[in-house]
Amino acid sequence: MNFSNLTIQEVNHMYKEGQTTLNELSSKFFDRAKNVQDKYNAFITLDSDYYNNVVEDISEELGEDHSLAGIPAVLGDNICTKNLRTTCGSKIMENYISPFNAQVVDKLLEAGVIISGKGNIDEFGAGDSKGSSYYGHSKNPWNEKITPGNGAACAIASGTALFGLASDASGNLRQSAAYCGIAGLKPTYGRVSRYGLIDYAPSLDQIGILAKNARDIALVLACTAGKDSRDVTSLDNPVPKYINEIQGQLEGLKVGIVKNWEEAGSLENEVKKSFQKEIETLKEKGVKIIEVDIPSLFHSSTVTAIIGAVEAFSNLANFDGVRFGCRAESKHLHEMYIKTRTEGLGTYLKRFLTFGAMASSEKHFNSLFLTAQKMRTKIIKELQKTLEEVDMIATPTVPFQAPSLESSGKDEGITGSADVFTSAANLAGLPAISIPVNIDTSTPTGFQLMGRTFEEGTLLKVLHSLEINKNIQWPTV
Repeated sequence: MNFSNLTIQEVNHMYKEGQTTLNELSSKFFDRAKNVQDKYNAFITLDSDYYNNVVEDISEELGEDHSLAGIPAVLGDNICTKNLRTTCGSKIMENYISPFNAQVVDKLLEAGVIISGKGNIDEFGAGDSKGSSYYGHSKNPWNEKITPGNGAACAIASGTALFGLASDASGNLRQSAAYCGIAGLKPTYGRVSRYGLIDYAPSLDQIGILAKNARDIALVLACTAGKDSRDVTSLDNPVPKYINEIQGQLEGLKVGIVKNWEEAGSLENEVKKSFQKEIETLKEKGVKIIEVDIPSLFHSSTVTAIIGAVEAFSNLANFDGVRFGCRAESKHLHEMYIKTRTEGLGTYLKRFLTFGAMASSEKHFNSLFLTAQKMRTKIIKELQKTLEEVDMIATPTVPFQAPSLESSGKDEGITGSADVFTSAANLAGLPAISIPVNIDTSTPTGFQLMGRTFEEGTLLKVLHSLEINKNIQWPTV
């Protein structure tokens, strides 16, 4: 069985035709997950008892069209799971087991999804795919010397799961998708419930979907989207059948290319050529390409870093050894706070939180945080105006190919160049998708499209149209 090339549709067909059983397929996928873990460190937690219990609870009819029953998936490790630990990639949460499931987890389990395990992430999801996890670097299955971004993307690219859910606060999910040659969708803010997501920046973070093709993302989005009364940011908009929206021609669509996009910092020539090639392909499909001016776009990364750091400073304050996580031995309460956070949090996160404390202080509030919020408003208005002229905005996902593991994480600065194109969608709450490019090389990259609110279906239609039909030789284990 070629695990690497399987899709949800193909697994459903296998079930329907009696080519495999739930127990047989789940057993093979879990064995593969263990091999992937040994080779790539894609997971933080793999628990055979939890896995087997999930399989035993599946009661849905296997093999139905568009069914997720019996489909293996992976979750980023800041999405809460009852009976399976949630570490957030941090030592301070090493043994934490949530008393409840995140809303998206409940929906997946109700649909009969098999949750394989919890994928490796940057500590608390902060770090712009720097590899700041307490549990070590994951390795990219295309090339073990480079980063995959997060463990969920690694697991999917290596055929351990057919899809994954992960958080995206400044583009982390889309960057990981680009590095691993798969697709990554960040939905509209509020489209998918954030209940049970341990986020560091509530106004930026959104749960997104990783998979190899548009059909699979469409099915998962239809399952997980919708209003949740437990999440005040959740929006009550009808959930369409995304699987129907991905069909059709692209002719007539208008795609905007940002003026001066080639001046982005750290833009590599290979990424530039790949982006231009995809634009030419869109033209051939009848898409109208229009140059658009978004003057403040290149400030997005800095604005996101400031706002994210301030929100993290507030949001992560309760991880102090009293209510959650590990607790350092100490003589008194004040010492316990200091020692617990000193020992329990990683270097990058502590710098990030320190910056957040400074930016929110009385001395720097107006010059940093307030200014960043004003700039955020400006960026949102510019994006909204642009999306009145075009249907979506195209950029590279990341300006460079996946960094080497040796260089990843060495830059301890608060802002980085990886999210120069991705962070604007988080500031504005817009849907954005990373479409895989150069999948058949050892260094895949991504082509990003940012669309209008709740128009995920249009983004998926473009992904579906651009998907490579030839057989990709996915990594093996």
